[in-house]
Amino acid sequence: MKILILDINDELEGQVLQNWSVRNTEIVHSRGGSEAIKLISTGGFGTAFISVELLNIDNLDTLDLVKTHNPGVETFIISDRVDTSRAEEAVRGGAHSILVRPVRLDLMETLVRKVIARAFTLKNHRVLEEHVMRDLLGSSPAMEKILATIIKVAPTNSSILIEGETGTGKEFIANLIHRLSNRVDEPFVTVNCAAIPENLMESELFGSKKGAYTGSIADRKGLFEEADNGTLFLDEIGELPLALQVKLLRFLQQKEVRKVGSTENRIVNVRVIAATNMRLKEALADGRFREDLYYRLNIFQITLPPLRERKENLMNLVQFFVERYSKQNDVHIKGLTADVKLILLNYNYPGNIRELENIIEHAVVLCDGGYIAKEHLPENLVKESGAPELLSLPGSDDVSSYSSRIETLNHMEKMHITKALELLNNNQTDAARRLGISRSTLWRKIKEHDIKV
Repeated sequence: MKILILDINDELEGQVLQNWSVRNTEIVHSRGGSEAIKLISTGGFGTAFISVELLNIDNLDTLDLVKTHNPGVETFIISDRVDTSRAEEAVRGGAHSILVRPVRLDLMETLVRKVIARAFTLKNHRVLEEHVMRDLLGSSPAMEKILATIIKVAPTNSSILIEGETGTGKEFIANLIHRLSNRVDEPFVTVNCAAIPENLMESELFGSKKGAYTGSIADRKGLFEEADNGTLFLDEIGELPLALQVKLLRFLQQKEVRKVGSTENRIVNVRVIAATNMRLKEALADGRFREDLYYRLNIFQITLPPLRERKENLMNLVQFFVERYSKQNDVHIKGLTADVKLILLNYNYPGNIRELENIIEHAVVLCDGGYIAKEHLPENLVKESGAPELLSLPGSDDVSSYSSRIETLNHMEKMHITKALELLNNNQTDAARRLGISRSTLWRKIKEHDIKV
């Protein structure tokens, strides 16, 4: 790991260069000026120690410069004991913590070892999470773009706004971003802004002092304090009252919170991820949401498509939920019969992933083992899927009549696509839409199954 030390103190430089004992590290030191800016711009630093005197170099914000060229870097501010106000401002800007002079070498080494350990764990963790995400999010161009954005922005401290219909997995995405970030070992706190009464929202978010209101018999932590050093997920942000939008904006600008009934501000290091099922730009036009807050939250935007538009990964999600609820209900589910798979693929899921999860839980509970069959599905699902119109193959529920489950599913998929094309006069665009897959996926399956069109 490359370690950057920006300090005007010659004594610290000498101490570090002579006695540094952390293996596999490279120390780079500068006393400021254009040389420091050039060093920062080369990138590759995992840790940076910056003295308060060098928080501004040639009219540039050094901390912002370091973070821009070194994503994921952990920064520590070196300050004199007599005046830590500039260092505290840097912490509000994203620095990890303050080291008061004289700085002990063993403390610096301990901090670097912790950063290295976290980076190693995080690297392995990210590889695993990326595999999980690719399985659950799917491989369509839209979802690949979302995945690339998540991987890019997760290590930063930037605010993120997630939009999408109810049930599309906004909290799941927020949690993944947290787990891929440098805050993975810190709290992930969720609050649904639509579920808390307006008169309680301020104290819920920011906390309250004893006696601030009737029944307040002790100081109370708010959710911002609970999430200190971690991530706060604000779901249904469009429902946040205008008065609290002002306080949230102040936090995003200053990193300060004030309890209800208090006159003191407290600095907290919290990353905010917000989500909404509405188009906030419409709320802006109606005056229900502040424009300045919108742009503060919307540094990065992720728009999740509904499940009906990303069915390429539907069966991966099905398998995920089958395994989850099989374990919870202590049953062994071997899989799905072919017609169940086709019914699930044909349904449009107005409730999105949440509805799919409920369907699979329902089926697993009714299935006492073996294969999930049509009778284990909710009746309205079978009727509304439209699959019976396309299914006319005898014995589709009888998996035992085939040599293996895999052969059965492949056979049924080919027959189902063939039947769909016949009924739709070989209109591949219409067939892809009815089957809930992309045009390119249908073309690939036609070629894979050698279907004559």
